[in-house]
This record gives sequence, C-alpha cells and structure tokens, in this order.
Amino acid sequence: MPSDDDYCGTRVLVLGSSGFIGRWVVAELIRRGAEVHAAARDPETARHGLRPWRVEPLFHRFEARVRGGLESLVEETSPDLVFNLAGYGVDPRERDPHEARRVNVELVLRLAETLRKSPRPDSDWPGQRLVHVGSTAEYAAVQGDLSESGPCAPQGLYGETKLAGTLGLVAAARASGLAGLTARLFTVYGA
Repeated sequence: MPSDDDYCGTRVLVLGSSGFIGRWVVAELIRRGAEVHAAARDPETARHGLRPWRVEPLFHRFEARVRGGLESLVEETSPDLVFNLAGYGVDPRERDPHEARRVNVELVLRLAETLRKSPRPDSDWPGQRLVHVGSTAEYAAVQGDLSESGPCAPQGLYGETKLAGTLGLVAAARASGLAGLTARLFTVYGA
C-alpha cells in the first residue's frame, strides 16, 4: 500500500481535472504532497469543483482540439506523471463521433507520443509515466462477473472510442517502452 508521502514533490499533470474522478484525483494527490497541474477546458469550473476539498492546484486551460496545445502543456509543466481523465461521450448528450475520436483516441495517442519524446524530468519518481483512464464500457455485455481478461466488444460510440484509445496506448507503450497503463474503473458514483 502506498504511503501518504509517495507523491511528495512529484510533479503531476491531470487532464480532465474538472470531471468527477478528476476532482478526487487532484485532491488526493495534493493531500499526498504532489505538485499538481490541473488541466481543464474551463479552469474556473475545475476550481469551483475543488472548493469542498480546499485545495489549490496550478490550473491550466486545455482544449484537446487546439493544435499543439497538449505538447505545449507537457513542455510547460514537465510532469513526472500524467493522469489522463479526459473523456467524451459518457454523457448521453455527447454524440459527436469526431469529438469522441479526438478526445478518447487521438488525445491518448498524442499524449503517449509527446511523453515518449519529452525527457523524463530529473526526479526520483520510479513509477508509471502515464495513467490513462478507460471504461467498463470497453467490455462486452456479460452475464455474471466481469474480469480484466474478459472479452472486449463495446456497444456504442463511447465504449468503442475508449477501447480504441486503450489499445492505442498499449501499442505505443510496447513500441516505445513508455511506462503507461490503463485503469478501467467500475461502479463510479458520488457527487
């Protein structure tokens, strides 16, 4: 089990910091002593969402569709670790297939390539360089228990593009040696 000081002094970039999971990740990383750079389309929304935790990360405006924006953000923040919590399509109103592909697939691939090209900062951080958040929507519908080794056969735009992003990260990490992983989160709930 990691101790509370495992992240102390670690520079962490969190994409999707204004989302439900992103807020919890940002707050916990700060509690553990990380220098957190919170990236979101709307930093004010992210700041407002973090008020209950009384934490103040370093905020950055980030829009996935802006060419060169990701690369500039990584260069500016020089992170030891990146959490990619950005996603599009989980909300039923988000139905644009181009935007789903841009955020759930292309952003992941650009992030892996950008981290591969950028030097690892001078730090003692021994862990992963990229933690990408996938989705249970990547799996096929099954009866009974679901496991990591279960079949992937997503239904719908969100699951299809999240799976494509996960598979793209696996291929990029294997090809380049990038220390990265995908966490498929189950039963996310709360306020």
